[in-house]
Amino acid sequence: YGVEVRFTRAVDYGFSKNIGEAFRAWKQEELLADMVTIAREVRPEIIVSRFNDSERDGHGHHQAAGRLAKLLFRAAATGDWKPAKLY
Repeated sequence: YGVEVRFTRAVDYGFSKNIGEAFRAWKQEELLADMVTIAREVRPEIIVSRFNDSERDGHGHHQAAGRLAKLLFRAAATGDWKPAKLY
């Protein structure tokens, strides 16, 4: 599909029970900065997240991923580009 895998500094350390626990191990601001850098390089038209920042997402890693996707959608925009949609 022409996909390139990119990584942030988040380390998969095992199971986290909730988003608070996940963000005690992962620094939200650092991860968002990593994601914004990548998004501005790649400039995707659409951002897709499997998770939506709720307890229904399951464990804390998934909840954090959903929250970060929402934050990324707003933060990634530059003067001449922004993603069109977040799913």
